[in-house]
Amino acid sequence: MDKEQLLTDLQNALDEGNIFKARDLVVQALETYPNEAFGYYYRGELCSFTMDTEGALEAYTKAVELEASSVQYKLRLAHTLIEVNDIDRAEDLCDELMEMDEDNPKIQFVNASFHLTVGTVEDAAECLSKAVELDPEYWAAWIVRANLAASNRDFESAMNDIEVVLAANPKHVEARKLRISFLEMMDPIDWEAIKKEHLLLLEVDENDIAYLLSTGSVCMYMEDYLEAEEYFDRILQLTIPQQNASAEFYKNRGLARLYQEKYAEAIDDFRMVTDLDEEDPEGYLYMSEARNRSGDFSGAVGYLELGLDMVVRGKFFLYKKMGELFMDQGNLDRAEGAFKQMTKDETDEGRKEGFYCLGIIYHKQGDLEEAYKAWVTASESFHMKADEMINLHCKELLEAEMKEGENEMIEAYAEAFEQNKNNAVLQKMFAKIWKVDLNVTTKKNKMLADLPADIKDVLMTAFENLMLILTHRGFIIFNPGHDHTRALYRIEKAAAAAVRISGQPLNQGKPQNLDLGVQSGYLIMGGLGGPKMSLKLFLKEADSKTLAVNHRKELQDFFADEQTQYLGEELQTILS
Repeated sequence: MDKEQLLTDLQNALDEGNIFKARDLVVQALETYPNEAFGYYYRGELCSFTMDTEGALEAYTKAVELEASSVQYKLRLAHTLIEVNDIDRAEDLCDELMEMDEDNPKIQFVNASFHLTVGTVEDAAECLSKAVELDPEYWAAWIVRANLAASNRDFESAMNDIEVVLAANPKHVEARKLRISFLEMMDPIDWEAIKKEHLLLLEVDENDIAYLLSTGSVCMYMEDYLEAEEYFDRILQLTIPQQNASAEFYKNRGLARLYQEKYAEAIDDFRMVTDLDEEDPEGYLYMSEARNRSGDFSGAVGYLELGLDMVVRGKFFLYKKMGELFMDQGNLDRAEGAFKQMTKDETDEGRKEGFYCLGIIYHKQGDLEEAYKAWVTASESFHMKADEMINLHCKELLEAEMKEGENEMIEAYAEAFEQNKNNAVLQKMFAKIWKVDLNVTTKKNKMLADLPADIKDVLMTAFENLMLILTHRGFIIFNPGHDHTRALYRIEKAAAAAVRISGQPLNQGKPQNLDLGVQSGYLIMGGLGGPKMSLKLFLKEADSKTLAVNHRKELQDFFADEQTQYLGEELQTILS
């Protein structure tokens, strides 16, 4: 076979996806023309087609070695280097390609890919713009540029680029799908526009299961249940004869029918779900819902009991539904029993949901303490709604528990209080308001001079009104207008002029070491922000009467709160 025919056959085999034929032709090319690059290039193409990235990289590298003047071979190698994140080689090769022909749109495109990989987004955008300028029909470049604009939430530019592609080719599936994704990212979401785009996808292939499914899902979201049923029904018409109708397809049609109050037909679909997968809890759950909506309470419970006999995983969904049904009937004992079963579930999700539901029952029964215990158990597994219920209904219980915990912690620090009280360095700091001096702090910290101005401003604003108030029983970091830190502490290391303390916040947070000392009238504090923060704050003693009126008022209110009483009576002298 001559070379030209071999090249044609190789490309056709790859275009047709005929891997076996392409493999045979690649072997023939390498055996017949061992010193020519094209055989290695097509081996690279074959490896790329079969997702063998390392094989592709090796083959393209050999092709470029044999024919260094080929832009085509270098382009494929450059794309593969970018794919495997070989940044140095990719950068060198992209530079070579630009020197060879910077007016080649494909070279601009591969450079854009490189810039996107290393994060130089503006350079990527410039290369993409150059690519579409050189070749207005380079659809891949338009699409990538649209994606880049959308990632920066510039949806107007993104949509404009996609419109260019779709105007030339209305059946361009990737562009149409991108347009849908952009519409879904916008605020507010225009569901009518999204539905229109899905319908246009169906014009490309009216029997595409994925298109029918997504269109039906959009109709469900828009509460157009009749139209949704039509799309889901079409899916089943296409898949049942091929014996590949899935439980999910029946489930979708069943839900569309359920919301139209077609209860009998919905149950038929959900029964098919359980026939196809008898361990799918949703089939029994939805049959129960259909029965309950039709007024058949006992039938609703019956389907849940059937599901509990059949299902291995996901039983808690069925117990939850059963508890809700009994709760709606006012039968709180049966509801409680169902929710207690949830707390025995093998999954953390099921157990925490069970404790949350138990809390609801106990709250309805007027047993706030038991509700609180149940919600706390759920909250420990990060159940957000349980946190909301605690804050809404159990604030006093929560505060009492936190207070009890604080008292126990304070008792444990009794020995540390005596050591703190007798430390000569700390004694110089007690019962005073120490306020950050920004000017001195700035001068004394070289790191602040090296920071960009905007970051420095943010940092200085955070420290601008910061105050430290210390007694032998603990300290407060007071920041007007923000949350304040209340902490106990013990001495970790003491020297003649400084002391290192370990502070334990009372209002949550991890222990933190602080270095404290008094020098030339300043309290010097290091360690705030953690061990990596080398910043030292210089604080000057402040007279409470010189504080800003609103800051003094906030401090007075804070001192009047029971939360500060642990610091002792000497605290009250500060504002006198």
